[in-house]
Amino acid sequence: MAITAAQVKQFVIQVDARRNGGNGNGYVDGSEIDLFSRKIKTADNSIDVQDIMDNYSKNKYKMEAEYEANGTTSSSAVREAVIAALTEKTALKSNEKAQNSDVITEGLKSEGGWFDDLILGNDEELAEYANKMDVDNVMGVVADDEAIEALNESSDETQLNTIKLLLQAAKAQGLDVSNIVMEKDGKLCVGRDVPNGNAGEEIVACRNAWEWITGEDSNFVSVVKELRAAITEGKKTLNGEGDKHEMLTLMARKIDADGNGNGYIDGAQEAQALKQFAAEYGIDVVTILEEVRDNVANGVENTTDAQKTIYNIFDPQQKEAKRKAVEGHNADIAAILNRGFGSINPAIIRPFSWDSDVVKDAASMINSDNVMEVIEKYPEIADILDNRMDWSFSKNNYNDVMNTVIDSLIKRAKEEGIEIDDIVVDLGNDYAHKGQTFTEKEAKNDGYVEAWWDSDDKSEIIKKLVERIKSVENV
Repeated sequence: MAITAAQVKQFVIQVDARRNGGNGNGYVDGSEIDLFSRKIKTADNSIDVQDIMDNYSKNKYKMEAEYEANGTTSSSAVREAVIAALTEKTALKSNEKAQNSDVITEGLKSEGGWFDDLILGNDEELAEYANKMDVDNVMGVVADDEAIEALNESSDETQLNTIKLLLQAAKAQGLDVSNIVMEKDGKLCVGRDVPNGNAGEEIVACRNAWEWITGEDSNFVSVVKELRAAITEGKKTLNGEGDKHEMLTLMARKIDADGNGNGYIDGAQEAQALKQFAAEYGIDVVTILEEVRDNVANGVENTTDAQKTIYNIFDPQQKEAKRKAVEGHNADIAAILNRGFGSINPAIIRPFSWDSDVVKDAASMINSDNVMEVIEKYPEIADILDNRMDWSFSKNNYNDVMNTVIDSLIKRAKEEGIEIDDIVVDLGNDYAHKGQTFTEKEAKNDGYVEAWWDSDDKSEIIKKLVERIKSVENV
């Protein structure tokens, strides 16, 4: 007589129950294992619990990736039911919770809509359903666009909690989603790669005047949809349905998170888990590691993608990861500048230049280490600043940004030993150009910058400094 997954679950409840000598923790462990195995054997002599768990233990990460990607539950087969029975944390159980997200989704949709939002004030009702979300079912809820729109009508607290749950889900996949959500001054802000999102702004509670008038409040919805897409794609990647090097990197993060969590693979247990996972996809980590060590010993570069990936996974200094983080930070700054500069023509629609504070905020992150990299990603910065100072009432803000860029370029030139006195002279606490200091020029205009004169000069200084530094650094 063949056993079913439902019977396996029934046995779990029986052996785990305190009245039967179990500990009531929701899965089979300790002395419960022997009784559970005997019940299975009695019901179906062809099922060997030990064989199932030995295979799972050997291929845990590959199997869990498959469960994640395919939404497999403990109800799908006897093997999955046995694995879920003897495992405290597994995607098999998480997927079951995710499938129960329908109640939350329908509840949110029933409370959503402009009438409920504006007329009835439905924050509490939305929160009641939203509070039922957790890291296991949040993806099931946001799979429905109408549910996302309903959450967009909820309180800031509810929206923020939704974002945090999605970030936890991304972290569980080993995903780096800093391009979608950036943290700035302890607040969660829109990342650089969010279509229709305002890079650098807070994800919630940040609707500006233009968006308030038009109703184009897109940050929360856009971020949620991008996180949803990234997590979905991450599940596929871990299941071998994409770039194999990215797959190994993500899996290494998961294995390390289960291990000592120090940011790279070390120790026999972590290394063995990664090697076993890679072997399932025909990747020989042992051989590649030997190649990497030979390269390091001989002072030569790692040239193949496989070598670079493995080197970074086993590198305690995480050089490549740090390089990418710096590159991402520079791209963040450029994206925020683009968001501020790329708005509707301030001369026609926004004479008070509402986005100048956004630009100033991004400029505050520019320094001598990254100024050239930021300008490389946003080469038109000098001309746009010049234009903004011509047409905007917020001249001082844009003047401050220009001064920040110039100051950073001058420091970069000094660090590189590049002569620039023929372009601009550093006086210690001021700069001079064409016989006048910046302070003198600005003082003549009662604290404001005369657009047709001073901004042109500063734009010219930026361009010349960039050209001079490039000519030396690119040699």
